[in-house]
Amino acid sequence: MSRKGGEAAALDNIAVYSDATMANDFVVESSSEYGINVRHTSERHLYLFAIANDDSGAKILAAPSVRAFKNAKHAPEDFQELARVFAEDAARSLGLIASSRTIDPIEPTLDAIDPLASDPTPKPTSTA
Repeated sequence: MSRKGGEAAALDNIAVYSDATMANDFVVESSSEYGINVRHTSERHLYLFAIANDDSGAKILAAPSVRAFKNAKHAPEDFQELARVFAEDAARSLGLIASSRTIDPIEPTLDAIDPLASDPTPKPTSTA
């Protein structure tokens, strides 16, 4: 199973590379009732997601164990969110996890601040 692409939200949180397809290129290497392993085909990083139960008992993917490819040009962390999106979609289509997301969406981080903005420093907000 191979798929190019991913959710736009995940794309917002990765670095921009000259080869845009490189950021979205994953393949399922193996899957079972215990987990799913996906590889970034360009960089060769391997992301191993175990299947766990959430508080309600629904099957979800746990945080990945990552095997970095030492000759890769980019760190595996650069693609980890996209690897999760791809792995979740693949696991759902294979019937390994719940058909709808049961986890909270990823909160924005300081990395998501637009580096081209004139002043990217977050400003405190008042709740008055």
